[in-house]
Amino acid sequence: MRTPAGHVTGRETSFTLALLTPQYDRRGGAESVVETGANALAQHGLQVSVFAGSTRESASPRGPFEFVDEALFAEARDIVAGPGHRARVRELANRLSSAQIVDMHRTAPVALLKALRSRVPTMLSLHSSEMTCPAGSRFLVRSGSVCERAPGPGCLIVDRREQCLTLAEGVPFTWKSRVRALWRSKLTRRATSLATMVVFNSADMKRLFERHFGSLTMSRVIPPPLRELPPSPPSRQPGRIAIIGRLIEMKGFADALNALVRLTGAHLDVYGEGPQRAQLEKTSQQLGVHGRVTFHGWVGPDDLALALARASCLLVPTRGYEAWGMVGPEAIAQGCPVVAYDSGGIREWCLPRFGTLVPIGNVAALSLAAKDWLARMAAGFDTSSWHSEAHQRWGVPRYVEQYLEAAHAAMSAFSRGQARVLP
Repeated sequence: MRTPAGHVTGRETSFTLALLTPQYDRRGGAESVVETGANALAQHGLQVSVFAGSTRESASPRGPFEFVDEALFAEARDIVAGPGHRARVRELANRLSSAQIVDMHRTAPVALLKALRSRVPTMLSLHSSEMTCPAGSRFLVRSGSVCERAPGPGCLIVDRREQCLTLAEGVPFTWKSRVRALWRSKLTRRATSLATMVVFNSADMKRLFERHFGSLTMSRVIPPPLRELPPSPPSRQPGRIAIIGRLIEMKGFADALNALVRLTGAHLDVYGEGPQRAQLEKTSQQLGVHGRVTFHGWVGPDDLALALARASCLLVPTRGYEAWGMVGPEAIAQGCPVVAYDSGGIREWCLPRFGTLVPIGNVAALSLAAKDWLARMAAGFDTSSWHSEAHQRWGVPRYVEQYLEAAHAAMSAFSRGQARVLP
């Protein structure tokens, strides 16, 4: 059943959906969710369009992607938006209004939300701590720990001590970016008041958000979908440890190298690139483990699945806030146990059956847990059932079921005129 405005009020399984994301990068976790989710929903019968602000490294996304003006997604522009920007926002809003629901991933442009508020239900899908931290990571550089402060002007004071207002590459914010940091919490609160529903990828991310911005009356927790990759042929290599991600300080690669010192005979395979690579290679030499470390660079999803099928353990030593951590469930799906720092949403998938959680920054505990799993895997520990278990918990069918329920709830609330999220 449809209302005169064209919005769904019943439990229809076919409707038009517009997804927005500020950037498409084939190596990004959130972008993988958008791509995997969009194609899964399209296969389920939805009419899906994806609008992205830009793409990196000539990435070719699968699915109905269209690239639009990246400035439309910039929150800073909402503060002093000029006539030209407002005109482009209206133009995009007119296009999006033909959809029956709009889902914004990793972005919450207030001007666009205002333009859509009375025209179409909107969802904000949050994948990381970006909306609760000006730097997007909640990582305190000098302390090497997770920040617990609420975002706002106090961030400038913390930055004097921690030098945490930096980009992922470690480049300090410009003065304009610092001004934007002052507006971050205000824009976030305003955005969530304009959206119909807020969707989090973990219960811990929801807890963090509500801790700083208050309770939400319309929200859902939907873990990201696992990519549909078949289990790789059994080829487990004893003593093989993997670590995957962008080579930046927050991801804890240096901790992995220090843990390797304590793991005699083990070999560490590093998958990823980033500004810290040269320093990590130098550190491996200084620690005397360079002969037991291989830097592979970035690899595609199929090669990554093979790498996880070969490894006897995956390390996830993230020192910043990790809302979910997609690589962990992907490793579990390939029968590879995980040893991770107890950060954010990681504890929701790193269950005792699949791995071990250790305190953030405790390298001794990290190496001890990895040693235990390496021994268990070398003794023939059976993980053959993990692929089916992982997909039952986090697979595409489960994601589609939860997403459809959330979308229908948002559309129903919009139809009833109950679009406000925050009181």
